[in-house]
Amino acid sequence: MGTYLNRNVLLKKEQSLVVYDMEFCGDIRTSHEICRIFNIAAVELVSGKYFNVYITLEPPIQPPVNKSLPQITEDMLRQNNAVSFKKALQKFSDWLPDTPILISHNNFRSDKPILEMECKRHMFTMPYDWYFFDSLIFLRQKFPKLRSYTLNSIYKHIFTED
Repeated sequence: MGTYLNRNVLLKKEQSLVVYDMEFCGDIRTSHEICRIFNIAAVELVSGKYFNVYITLEPPIQPPVNKSLPQITEDMLRQNNAVSFKKALQKFSDWLPDTPILISHNNFRSDKPILEMECKRHMFTMPYDWYFFDSLIFLRQKFPKLRSYTLNSIYKHIFTED
């Protein structure tokens, strides 16, 4: 479920625009329930303020879904000062502007449902005043009939093709 944010609402809320990304272990194609977030990174679009936190994972840590991705290890998380999910989400919540609009590519099929699942697992109530925006849906409407909607393809279409 989501809230429709038209252009006028977005312009009034530009101070609240946050692009975020969640890195997780587990195969989302199998189930959101098996996925575990190990990193949350974000940037406020207007201020450029940046957020990054690593999250501890309970062993065994799931292998990557394809060979191009690195295996996440307890040592790698320790080197990045990983904290518990509850502590990471509290830090993220404290860092966010009031009534944030959280933007990510494929947000409604990936980042948001995995975040919701992790919140449920850790008995953390996600604030009701967090709004979500899916750049994939927006870009499919803005640039219909492209062969691919990966971020790389969109970038090339906008900045390198005539």
